[in-house]
Amino acid sequence: MAVLVLEASPPGIASGRRRTAVVAGARDVLPVLLALLPLGLVVGATIGESSVDHGVGWLGAALVYGASAHITAMAMLSTGASGLSVIVAVLVINSRGVIYGAGLASRMHGQPRWFRWLGPYFLVDPLYALVSGRTRPGDGVEWIRWYYLGGALTIWVMWMPTVGAGLLVGGSLPAAAQLNFALPAMLIGFLVPSLCGGKGRVAAAVGGIVGLFGTGAGGLALPVSVAAGVTAALLVEWRKR
Repeated sequence: MAVLVLEASPPGIASGRRRTAVVAGARDVLPVLLALLPLGLVVGATIGESSVDHGVGWLGAALVYGASAHITAMAMLSTGASGLSVIVAVLVINSRGVIYGAGLASRMHGQPRWFRWLGPYFLVDPLYALVSGRTRPGDGVEWIRWYYLGGALTIWVMWMPTVGAGLLVGGSLPAAAQLNFALPAMLIGFLVPSLCGGKGRVAAAVGGIVGLFGTGAGGLALPVSVAAGVTAALLVEWRKR
């Protein structure tokens, strides 16, 4: 999962207009779902081809909640890797969430405790890009909270059935064809709209270079290149500040 930056920010929200913010977040994330659909099918197909119990693998989509980490976990478990090594690999791949959290820190100041515990679970690449691109710290604590949850729940509700569909029908496509179809679709959907900004160009350049030289890293090539691109973009932003 990568970066999508949309234009314009929603207006501030008065107390009690939660539904407006939730609907706005759900509406704005809809274009992202087109890029996520093929990736969810790939995750489901990977579960179907692994030696892991299919029900357990599908539930893992909610527990791990990250395509690259989930695919890596399924592959490692199928080859007999130890539980500890799988956990370490998943943590490393999902460590970019720490970077995303730092990027949203100014917007999350003053949020209630329940949201500070729940919110990070949903913080995947497209949600970070959506919230960082469509909100500002001055939009108000309540607006940002419910806008975030509107986008987050829309992605989650789409993700689980899509993974299940991939589990059922993914075997009809060759594994190479599945990956060649899904990953470019995801990257195009996320990255192209962001190239209009300086940070987007930096992220695309750094991520592309790291991905090019990391092609031999197997399943880690994509998450490492994404993390490198996002890190570069955040460094540009912090330097400006």
